[in-house]
Amino acid sequence: MMFIKYVKIDTSPRSNWINQNILRPFNLLLIDINLGVGKDGIELAHYVREHYPIPLIFLTANSDAATIERAKKVKPNAYLVKPFNKN
Repeated sequence: MMFIKYVKIDTSPRSNWINQNILRPFNLLLIDINLGVGKDGIELAHYVREHYPIPLIFLTANSDAATIERAKKVKPNAYLVKPFNKN
């Protein structure tokens, strides 16, 4: 049996998520780019890449060229676009 553990990270402006002890020994991170108010998933991914040897995958509805180019700089292991319809 395999147990899956997850952590929700507070990225609001009042939160100092970089100082949170969030990335205990995880095997993989799934990161949405739009995290609401405050920092976005790309900024979080930059931090992860600099400090932890953890594979990361963006799972997002953002498929515009500018966002994809920003995300590429982080060198994610994958970039998955989830279906989204504004209507």
